[in-house]
Amino acid sequence: MTDKLRLWLALALLPLALAACNLGNVPETAEPLLPTSSPLPAAGKPLITIISPQDGDEFTVNEQILVSVAATDSSGVTGVQLVVNGAVVKRVAPANPAGETRYAAALDYTPRAAGEVNMQVIAFRGDIASDPAALRLTIVSAPTSPNPNPNPNPGGGGSGSSGSINIPNDGVCRALTNLNLNFRSQPNTSSSVITVLPGGTLAPVVGRLGDNSWWQISFNNQNGWVSAGFTTLSGNCAGVPVISLATATPIASATTPPTLTPVRTPTPTVTPVPALPDLLVTSIGGSQAVRLNGSSVTITYAINITNMGQGPAGAFTVNLSNNGTLTDTFNVSGLDRGQSISLTRDLTWTTAGTFNLRVDVDPDSRVAEVSDVNNRGDLTVTVSN
Repeated sequence: MTDKLRLWLALALLPLALAACNLGNVPETAEPLLPTSSPLPAAGKPLITIISPQDGDEFTVNEQILVSVAATDSSGVTGVQLVVNGAVVKRVAPANPAGETRYAAALDYTPRAAGEVNMQVIAFRGDIASDPAALRLTIVSAPTSPNPNPNPNPGGGGSGSSGSINIPNDGVCRALTNLNLNFRSQPNTSSSVITVLPGGTLAPVVGRLGDNSWWQISFNNQNGWVSAGFTTLSGNCAGVPVISLATATPIASATTPPTLTPVRTPTPTVTPVPALPDLLVTSIGGSQAVRLNGSSVTITYAINITNMGQGPAGAFTVNLSNNGTLTDTFNVSGLDRGQSISLTRDLTWTTAGTFNLRVDVDPDSRVAEVSDVNNRGDLTVTVSN
């Protein structure tokens, strides 16, 4: 690593250390993970840095590892890939096909055997690759005895032995808070604070500003805003809608007071706006690694759906597909605000291969919702002999 690169990384990461020492204050005043004031690398090749985990961290077998990275390029980062022991296991790309000059991503990997794991992350600008950022982790066997300290907050993502966050692999766009973060009523630092989200809180993203500086998330059945620079995204976020905020138009002051003529106007009729529901695929439960025992194995999968909106949802259907083929259709009579339902289906695996289970909620759009971007969930199942 050259001296110029070391200097650039030190300047980029210094604000993170300063923010970590002042978590009790308003988090948005600290520098984001990708500070807009930091210089971009010259148009040679992209630069990439691993934010977490740390080199030498220890994880257990079958524990999901979330590798958080920050990449920059003067022309635009078009993709990031994770390489484990020489094999590419994950690729992500920004929503903008032209790339992002500053791009933060979280790449997940689940180890299946104990031993040492060598990771590399590489950023791309088209066909031009960055120098890889390396990471070495130790994977140990899972304990046979029950965990004496179970995760106290399963809704926010569990903590692994080294503080990793367990994020469902279901395709839902979620934001993970990197530190204690204000949950605000509006996307600005002058709006009221609904509550303070602890670091490691995981919540679905239901909207965004056009410049991706703030995310609108759903937390405890309430929608609010968090500063994007202090979060890490996961899942499929390409379809998150842009929220247009109404702005007041200032009225120019008159030099001469106008003459007011009273006009009798009819009393307006106020029509209340109904509160809308928001159907969310919160999780898809079931084994993702199936080993055939003889000729076939039957596994039960559970689809959990929650109404995260402010109003009730009427009747709707739920489709379950396997590699694009419709497997089952569930009819749900409705969900009240905050209500959840779990739908189960037994699937019998007979052949080895990789299968994608897809869940579509309200595929015919019978329910008017806040957002349809979170009506889909995905689960990848690997079947081996």
